[in-house]
Parts: sequence; structure tokens; C-alpha cells
Amino acid sequence: MTSYPGLLNHYLKFCHLRNHHENGVLDLGKYPFYYPITLLPILNLIAKDSIEYIPHYNPAVQTYISIVLLVTVWVNLMCQLHNYLTGVRI
Repeated sequence: MTSYPGLLNHYLKFCHLRNHHENGVLDLGKYPFYYPITLLPILNLIAKDSIEYIPHYNPAVQTYISIVLLVTVWVNLMCQLHNYLTGVRI
């Protein structure tokens, strides 16, 4: 079996952020960059639970985060619409 310590470390970063956001506010400036394995669950958490977040201090990273967040929100809305129209959860 192949070991993926890099993926695991990035996922653990997500777990740390999820479990330690203060006063319901998530600080995205804690790390210099987020790989998708970390970012996608964070953004899904923000979108689904309406968690407030502090934008990243680096404008380029914040732009990257904003674009992925926009797509995440859109996908969640499309899934909800599908569930409503068809009665089938995806």
C-alpha cells in the first residue's frame, strides 16, 4: 500500500482549522498557501455553515481562495436545487 504523508498533512491542516476557529471566525491567514486537499473542505465548511472568515493577507492567495469559494457555493446551490427538483440527494 502506498503512503501519502503529504496529503495526510494537508488534510490534518484542514482538521486543525475546522476545530480551532475562534468565535466562529476562521482565519485564512494562518498558513501561507492552501493546497486543494486543505482548501476544498475549508470552503465547503464556510459555504455550508455560513462561517465568517478573515481573508488571507496575500492578495494573490485571497483571489485564488475567492474563486474556489465562489465555485464551491455554486456547486452546493446546484446540489440543493437538484435535491429539491428531483427528491434525490446527491
